[in-house]
This record gives sequence, C-alpha cells and structure tokens, in this order.
Amino acid sequence: MSRNLGDVYEIGPVFREEQNGPFHLEEFTMIEWYRTNIDLLALIADVRCLLARCGYHTTIDTVTYAQSVSYTHLTLPTKA
Repeated sequence: MSRNLGDVYEIGPVFREEQNGPFHLEEFTMIEWYRTNIDLLALIADVRCLLARCGYHTTIDTVTYAQSVSYTHLTLPTKA
C-alpha cells in the first residue's frame, strides 16, 4: 500500500459504536503507520521509541512468538 509513498503515518479519531465497555471506548485517538523496507526488529525499535516519547520508560522485553506460546499444555483429540 505505501510502497510508492514511502513512510506514512496518521494520527486521528476513531469511532467504534459496537465496542463500548470497561476496556473499550466508542471514540479514541489512534496512530497508524506504514514503513517500507524495514524488518521486524526495526519496527520493534519504532514502537519502543514511540512509547518512550509518550512517557513509558519501563523496560520492554522482546520475545519471539515461539517464546511466548507454549504448546506443551495442548491435548489433541484422538480418534475413537
């Protein structure tokens, strides 16, 4: 989508009437960005920088999907 535009971002209001509850608001502000020619580690660095500029200074660990999901607790059904 952004290949011909380069790096693109937008900050703007979002309205979601269906999702209202203790953890969801009908209206909120969202940032969305697209970067070209970067890998996952560069994207992670972007998010860390964004969080730091927003005042979040707690250590952020990087884990892979394989590290975060354990399949050892799953039991697959067997055919009878």
